[in-house]
Amino acid sequence: MAALAVPIQLDIHSSAYGASRVSPFSGASIMLGMSDALRLDERTTLEIAVTEDDSSSRFATPDIGLHVALCRML
Repeated sequence: MAALAVPIQLDIHSSAYGASRVSPFSGASIMLGMSDALRLDERTTLEIAVTEDDSSSRFATPDIGLHVALCRML
């Protein structure tokens, strides 16, 4: 039987360039991440994760991130 886990992560960071006159660099960034981990058997897991940033920090963080991994314990 497969087990499913669904973690959600929210990252909020203040600006690293607070004194910049370029507004995308002087604002905070917010990124939301969601993932699924599907256990295929007792030693194998398939991980899929997606991240999305808010539109105001389009230069500070990647717009969309994708992670796919097949993990096998020895």
